[in-house]
Amino acid sequence: MGSMLTIAQQPVQVIWPLTSDGEAVYSSGIGSASFKQGPGLSNFRYDSINGATSTGWNSRNLNTSNHYEFTIAPERDAAIVISKLKFEVSLSSVNMRMALYYSKDGFNQQSLPLGNPVFVSKKSSRDLLLETALEVTYPEILTIRVYGWSAPTPAINFFTRDVEFGGYMVNSEKGDIKKYLNSNDSIPIAEEEITDGGDRGSGTYSTAGTYTWTCPPGVTSVTVECWGGGGRGGARTTGDNVALAGGGGGAYSSSTLVVVPGNIYDFQVGSGSTSTQEGGDSWFNSTATILAKGGNSVPNNSNTS
Repeated sequence: MGSMLTIAQQPVQVIWPLTSDGEAVYSSGIGSASFKQGPGLSNFRYDSINGATSTGWNSRNLNTSNHYEFTIAPERDAAIVISKLKFEVSLSSVNMRMALYYSKDGFNQQSLPLGNPVFVSKKSSRDLLLETALEVTYPEILTIRVYGWSAPTPAINFFTRDVEFGGYMVNSEKGDIKKYLNSNDSIPIAEEEITDGGDRGSGTYSTAGTYTWTCPPGVTSVTVECWGGGGRGGARTTGDNVALAGGGGGAYSSSTLVVVPGNIYDFQVGSGSTSTQEGGDSWFNSTATILAKGGNSVPNNSNTS
């Protein structure tokens, strides 16, 4: 999958401690935030040490009734991008599978995965981290669910606490551009130039799609890095002695561009190929401004990349 770097804006943050209740603490830019458990779970409670917990995670496959659910809504007339998710999780006994999904219609019709399922094989607490780029515009509500299944018995407790969503406002009216929220394990890969003495900031888009970015006040140049989507590798469908070739990596391109505060810029993040077609192209503003081509794909039963 390709990735696109643009600059950060006014940061936003939501934290659910979950050690005594489901209340969240959140910054300006967030209008509301909530937490609840799915209807298929049992023995739900808040633990002062381990956080929210319940039993009933032993379905053989993903059961949509077995989840923890987090919702956030922007302030009136605001738009935010959630760029980082962090969940501290633990189990009373091993093992269990988990997966994250999101929706902007309360899971009525839309239900989209965030990353791949995770297999938890340890009882001890661990942080699940995910970088993403989920844009939510008032009056939309972003809902994220943590599904769990395949626990060996229905009595196993699944704990979560100190859940944190971080990101930034897309259309902030404030002139002091601050560094976007990150933790010690998150490394920005480039930064924009701010010529009025403001702080530097950065942000990463790694989910395939087309987006827009509004240049905030005080920003007159930005460094953009693009990676094209990778090509698909070949698969063996005949014979047993074919050395298969891998797909080509997407191209890389970087440039420092002059931007105008208030202007809206389009950009695209190329997707990784799942066919014999090339991976998707990534670009900013237009393909003539900065472009990273997608990688070549390989046919099945081929040893030539």
